[in-house]
Amino acid sequence: MRRLAVGLIAVLLQSTPAVAGDWGSDLAVHLSAPAAVAVPNEIRIIATVTNLGPDHASGLQLEVVLSDGLVPMAVHQGPWDCAIAPAVTCSMDTLPAGTAADVSVDAATVKPGAQLTRATVVQPSPDPDPTNDAGTAVVEAWGRPCGSIGTADADTLKITTRGGVACGLRGDDVLVGGRGRQHLFGGPGRDALGGGVGRDRHDGGPGRDACALQGPRCEARGLATASSLAVFEISPTTVGYGYHQSLFRTAIGMHPLLPHRVMSSRGRGTGATTAVDVV
Repeated sequence: MRRLAVGLIAVLLQSTPAVAGDWGSDLAVHLSAPAAVAVPNEIRIIATVTNLGPDHASGLQLEVVLSDGLVPMAVHQGPWDCAIAPAVTCSMDTLPAGTAADVSVDAATVKPGAQLTRATVVQPSPDPDPTNDAGTAVVEAWGRPCGSIGTADADTLKITTRGGVACGLRGDDVLVGGRGRQHLFGGPGRDALGGGVGRDRHDGGPGRDACALQGPRCEARGLATASSLAVFEISPTTVGYGYHQSLFRTAIGMHPLLPHRVMSSRGRGTGATTAVDVV
């Protein structure tokens, strides 16, 4: 009888239900973003990863994929370690049970329509509920698409199509238009906007900007000067761009488009003007 009791106890011990540590960690992703935005303004997308437990999660990998109508500008990674190449990828060593960690992505909208963002989190161990490992967000963008698109750094853009839009995005950009009506959007930074002959729209965005045009008016936000300035084109083939800002006491050298070409900024500005050159 005693042997039988010992055998039953051994069987019960072997069939004991799994404890919490055997179940792993349930990770869940939530994405938040503005419902709508006008091209080419920036939005902030926030991906939140929550560990619903019961265990700590380790070796987390998060990927945030933007549609082609969204261009990532910057990542606010918080406790994550992130990179943009071109999708946003992040990693984290450990996320304790019952806690959450955010990643914020600043992105510029460059085309109208429904712009989809998808975030997915993975971990080495099995997830007890994989259905909540991914999240999506849709932003409705409206406006004309950007025909020439810059980056988060300094760019030089020229657009000649009638009705075209040049979007410098972030950085100290030089944007030059051709004949016809164009929209030159500098975005954040100290930009130089130069419209060709025609009724252009100049939008410098946040920052101290300079505007130049050959036409009846120059519409721009936050301009350093209200005076109308000139854009000079001295050759049929564009070989470089540059601008000289004597108002800011700053000169930025010409950027050659052809190798071994030495360019110089021909500063025509006075103490209250700015010149933009296209040569």
